Amino acid sequence: MAIDLHKKAEKVGINLKKKGISNPPILRVGAAWDISGSARGMYYDGEMQEALNHVLGLAMAFDPTQKLDNFVFDDQHAQLPAPATPGNFTTYIEDQVLNEKEIRKWGGTCYAGVVHEMQNHYFGKHHGLLSLFHKKKKADHLPALCFLFTDGENSDHGEAREAFERATDYPVFFCLVGIGAGHSFRFLRQMESGESDCEFVNLNNLRVSDDELYEKIVSPKLVNWLKLHPER
Repeated sequence: MAIDLHKKAEKVGINLKKKGISNPPILRVGAAWDISGSARGMYYDGEMQEALNHVLGLAMAFDPTQKLDNFVFDDQHAQLPAPATPGNFTTYIEDQVLNEKEIRKWGGTCYAGVVHEMQNHYFGKHHGLLSLFHKKKKADHLPALCFLFTDGENSDHGEAREAFERATDYPVFFCLVGIGAGHSFRFLRQMESGESDCEFVNLNNLRVSDDELYEKIVSPKLVNWLKLHPER
């Protein structure tokens, strides 16, 4: 059965409207995908592709360019050169991740590098002592909604915490999706409780319906953040 991305985007709009947002703000949307060794099975059985389909549909509800920027991480990280779009999404994971020999896969799990990479992509390089300048410039950028999908605990708590704390300089909201019931996702839960622009979503697996995923993602915390940005 053909996947209708526009129906997915419509479902996001309906969900937002029920929660008080009739005209969603224009956002850029990106997703970081765990390619550590423990996540390998989810790529080969199609779960990650299904998740990408869901998130691309959500991105289309916010981004008029109808694209989803994608990043991957294990103990290293990379931005995928082509975003996912309605024209290339059906085999995106196979083409851009599994068949891409330049991307080293199936290592450990670290978050800091890919979080920095996403922030740099949307808001430019962060220059430490010049951060006050970046705070003044943040209004020049469209807000960004960033997802991080992972199936396990990270080994870089200190560095990752610093990366998420740095994000408070910018108009970015992180949706942290922990996959599986076998982990506590202690670090991601700490980020949710400690940062106003972070939420944690726990899924047993990625084979969920649009309605189930969008209901969990469009949380009161995300709705409050969306209301801070002008409607289109």
